[in-house]
Amino acid sequence: MKRIYSFLFVTMAMLMLSVSSAWAQYVKLTAEDGTVSWIEIDGIINGTNIEIFKSYSSNAIDCNTKGSIDLNEVWSQSGGSGTHYQVTSIGKGAFYFCYGLTSIDIPSSVTSIGNSAFTGCSGLTSIKIPSSVISIGGGAFGGCSSLTSIEIPSSVISIEEYAFSGCSALTSVEIPSSVTSIGDYVFHDCSGLTSIVIPSGVNSIGGSAFYGCSGLTYIVIPSSVTSIGDYAFRGCSGLTSIVVEPGNAKYDSRNNCNAIIETATNTLIAGCKNTKITSSVTSIGEYAFSGCSALTSVEIPSSVTSIGQSAFRGCSGLTSVVIPSRVTSIGKWAFFGCSGLTSITSYITDVFETGPYAFEGCENATLYVPRGLASTYQSTADWNRISNIKE
Repeated sequence: MKRIYSFLFVTMAMLMLSVSSAWAQYVKLTAEDGTVSWIEIDGIINGTNIEIFKSYSSNAIDCNTKGSIDLNEVWSQSGGSGTHYQVTSIGKGAFYFCYGLTSIDIPSSVTSIGNSAFTGCSGLTSIKIPSSVISIGGGAFGGCSSLTSIEIPSSVISIEEYAFSGCSALTSVEIPSSVTSIGDYVFHDCSGLTSIVIPSGVNSIGGSAFYGCSGLTYIVIPSSVTSIGDYAFRGCSGLTSIVVEPGNAKYDSRNNCNAIIETATNTLIAGCKNTKITSSVTSIGEYAFSGCSALTSVEIPSSVTSIGQSAFRGCSGLTSVVIPSRVTSIGKWAFFGCSGLTSITSYITDVFETGPYAFEGCENATLYVPRGLASTYQSTADWNRISNIKE
């Protein structure tokens, strides 16, 4: 979450001569008991337009403000009199950690929601983004832990990194077909998210985009996707189905394997508890099953020659694993934290040193090795972490 909050530190450009700053505008606030009042809101004025703004020393409104605000009602004088201002943008960090906000009415004049605009607004339960908005900034709703639903209009073409990270109460999000990329960490730790539809226009899914979305049960990768970042689905322990649509030039889910395979390299990059690793896979990629605590068993075919860093890290439900003879490298932390492992069978005869901590947390397992090689395994890291080695 610390990375979300880093969006707060922003630099204000010098204002054009035609633009003046305003520090005492007023917005309508409705308390939970229905009482209406008017509170000060800061912004940058350009004629009758206003960009809601966070200064160096304070947010657009007092952080302790509680209730619902209506950005359709911004005036130069308290009580809704004087000059009426039309909100065109919600600037960077404008409502940063305004945890008392319960809802906010965003007018159709707004075209952008800036970085960290609502970061830490833990009291927000729902929000409707108007069809005028074309971009949602980095960390815009990060840490809005009470947000249960959000409507993203078809006008939005850009959702930047961390936009909804930590929105643990979100249960479903429909991404409009206008979106072409999903940034890094966009839905990071949205543990309540049970379903999401990735539209056919998306061509890239950022690193850790769905990291920690433990409630997701299925996901479909459209044929348009040509880039999937590292750890995009790490920690999605509830996944039972992963499917890449036919016709994708970069990835596939051959033989109904319930996994994402990088076609050109035959590397399995993301799996789930129902994955069947096909005999054409030659490599299990980094973090491929990391955090898949529901995985109880896996068959690694004889075609596999390498097991990447943290490939099965945190697969605490895994009870047994067989490592085929053609494997020549096992990355660091490959089976780190697989505390449920009771049996590891290795057919490797040309014993090599694995990456550091490859089997840390697996000390209670029994390691079965080819006849005559027990002493070799016992003197080779990180195999020797396992004390019970049998031929």
